[in-house]
Amino acid sequence: MVPKVNAQDACTANGACVSAGPRLVQVDSTQSPVLNLLFTTLLPGTNINLTALDWNSLAGADVNLNALLTQLNGGVVVSDPSQVLNANITLSQLRAALVSVLQADGQTAAANALNLLTPSLGGLTGTIRLADLLQVSLPPGSLANVNLDVLDLITGGVQLYNFRNVVTTPTPITLTTAQLAPLGLGGLANVRVWAQVVEPPVYNCGPVGTAFHSAAIRIKFDFDIAQGLNVAPLISAVNGLNVGGLVSLSGTAITASVLHLSVYADVARAEGTINAVNLASNAVTLQARPGLVNLYIGTISDAVFFNRSAVLTPASVTPINATTLNVTVAVSLLSSALKVADVDVPLTVSLRAVATGTPGFQSVAFTGPYPQTRTLSTGTVSASLMVTTLIN
Repeated sequence: MVPKVNAQDACTANGACVSAGPRLVQVDSTQSPVLNLLFTTLLPGTNINLTALDWNSLAGADVNLNALLTQLNGGVVVSDPSQVLNANITLSQLRAALVSVLQADGQTAAANALNLLTPSLGGLTGTIRLADLLQVSLPPGSLANVNLDVLDLITGGVQLYNFRNVVTTPTPITLTTAQLAPLGLGGLANVRVWAQVVEPPVYNCGPVGTAFHSAAIRIKFDFDIAQGLNVAPLISAVNGLNVGGLVSLSGTAITASVLHLSVYADVARAEGTINAVNLASNAVTLQARPGLVNLYIGTISDAVFFNRSAVLTPASVTPINATTLNVTVAVSLLSSALKVADVDVPLTVSLRAVATGTPGFQSVAFTGPYPQTRTLSTGTVSASLMVTTLIN
């Protein structure tokens, strides 16, 4: 997990605004399908299909927090931000308010990108409270100086919606061949994806000591590997075997069913605190760490995996029956080379693998202008290394 810590606009004498999460500052054509997949999975019943240009427009746009709250309040300036932050709103209402503020600021590209979400978000009736996402501990007058990243707000809103409205064992989405190709998954078939937010993100505006964190998300992939299991090494190993000095094996033939796997990712929250705010030098110092990532191959009960209160451990994973083999082999006497039997042996191949990683805390220093984004690397605790470990 490589989260990005974003020091937002308006470092004041009272504090700073910070958001954290896995965020792309620049999106290319290979990454946009990933964002579309994530949003579609977290919002059951939707079909998000934005281009890389649309995502880049959202990633590069900022919205004034005071203007956004005023728009959500029907255009009336709020004397107490908590009244609006604690109101129940739909994602459509949040999108509409963002569009109005962006259009007024001349950020039409971002506004147009958000409008593309209208058909998908319009059918969602569940609500969110911005107070669960934005925890503001600054004086009301300072909000006029706070600018928040639009992609952060939309992503956080979607994750919060999933946490509040999507029940245990969410509906999976099935990926087509056309959707798999840009993701580099052309060798897979019958791919289904589940995603659930276990803990929503918290973007915080507050003084020194204020804590913030990204969302905790669990993802399940269920798929077939089209090329199947490579049985050639097994055939070579069986042919010529000498059993007890009495018989030898030859003419081995092995057929295998389609290789089926379930892979689970348990992504814990990235977290941190505001360590220092220096108004004179316009500097902010954070103590933060990327999210812990656990990867599993095997079977985890849906009642456990999608239970937000359950803590996953290696003990939660049992082997998955990945494929079945049928081995046919000729048995001959060593003394006379006379074949005495053809033997059929059915086999089941079960797999189980676990890879975990725990990155440490890091100190991150920001100096304006803001907003500013910094990437926290997990170092040797990388997802690619853990995937390699699982494969081995």
